[in-house]
Amino acid sequence: MSAQVMPNRTEGHEGAVSIPCRAPSVEVYRLLADIRSHLEWGGGQSPTSQWLVSLDAPEGPAEAGTRFQSVGHTPQGTWHDRSTVLSAIPHELFEFRTEGILAANRPAVGEWWHRYEIHPRPGGCVIRYRCRWQLSPTQLDHAHRLHRAVFSQLVLPGIWERGLRSLAKMAEGQVVTLPALSNEAVASVSARG
Repeated sequence: MSAQVMPNRTEGHEGAVSIPCRAPSVEVYRLLADIRSHLEWGGGQSPTSQWLVSLDAPEGPAEAGTRFQSVGHTPQGTWHDRSTVLSAIPHELFEFRTEGILAANRPAVGEWWHRYEIHPRPGGCVIRYRCRWQLSPTQLDHAHRLHRAVFSQLVLPGIWERGLRSLAKMAEGQVVTLPALSNEAVASVSARG
């Protein structure tokens, strides 16, 4: 895993994490474009303190302009989100923007840009997740500077990595591996042909 989170004074914060995946980029993209699958790899399969609880999305592969709603659990409360797909380039890129409201003792409003880049490589691909976010002043501005740094530099990349690992595991589970043919079997098939 490689992770990086940077404060961005004009646009909140941004960060990225990358992981290798043994599935081809077509399988990873298929799961990303099937927004309903996010509930499985970003919810039930993601063992973390933050996960998707529910998701309302149209069936089939999402494309630019597709809208969906979700509810997510965090230790601070429940996020109620509305998202719009910005880019959907098969096998390469899936990006969406989310606006959300945190229902908690200290309510907050947030905005996120989620970008999944899929880079093919021998034996699979590399999945890179980038996120840019802004939260209302009621959350991070009131937190102690050390707590903000720990949250941004350690907690978020860990959550992102667990989500990507769940996505990769699910994509790898979709791949059917055929047994290798022996030289004798290849020769036998070639002789018949």
